Amino acid sequence: MNSIDIEEAVCEVLGVALEQGRPVDPSFCREEQAAWDSLKHIQVIFALEDRFNVRFSEAEMPELDSVGKITRRVSELL
Repeated sequence: MNSIDIEEAVCEVLGVALEQGRPVDPSFCREEQAAWDSLKHIQVIFALEDRFNVRFSEAEMPELDSVGKITRRVSELL
């Protein structure tokens, strides 16, 4: 899976988890989205782990707050 495919999948997962009704934009980040609160963040993390069959460490979870950061980390784990 290349980084473009990963980014598209991340956008889809975030769109579903955050109930956007469509994939989010690649520039999407948590600080600009009221709907992406702490409870939704946990749901996002679980959805990403399920989609990519990866596990994020507890320490890195708070840092995964944008499509770009998530895409980079998933790319490293795959």
